[in-house]
Amino acid sequence: MAPPVDENANANANLDQKVLQYENFINEVLKRDLQKVMEQRDSVYEKISQYLQLKNTIQSLQESGLQQLKTDVDLGCNFFVQAEV
Repeated sequence: MAPPVDENANANANLDQKVLQYENFINEVLKRDLQKVMEQRDSVYEKISQYLQLKNTIQSLQESGLQQLKTDVDLGCNFFVQAEV
């Protein structure tokens, strides 16, 4: 015996409501959280890049065995001075 038509319509309405709730949760919560995590990841990648650049510079200096080093130092706002180390 088949269930009455009203029960099928009610079940479909409940299913549609659940789908909308999950879509709202994804759009309002999960996408916002994903954006935050991606920003944090980008920050970590930037720091890693800076550390690798520093590591390579230090290795290069150690391998060259120079006693003195002349360089430009950024004091901020793209104001550079020459420094001798």
